[in-house]
Amino acid sequence: MITILYPYRDRELSRLKRSLDSLSKQSQPDFKVLLVDYGSEFKMAESVEGLLATYDFAEYFYSYHVNRPWSRAKAVNIGL
Repeated sequence: MITILYPYRDRELSRLKRSLDSLSKQSQPDFKVLLVDYGSEFKMAESVEGLLATYDFAEYFYSYHVNRPWSRAKAVNIGL
């Protein structure tokens, strides 16, 4: 099984949806997606969580880091 890690914070939902739609059309379904939300605003976090709930291969993790600088490395470490 392959695990794809998405470090995320307050990005466009349309970009995320296109990526997940592409993955849902793959011929090899032996993978999962872990999206680590590193401190998105709460309204955005709710939207992302709702979007990911529509994909059975995706899991959502929220890490509260509001008003702190974005750190892709820390988000990746949380996912690992």
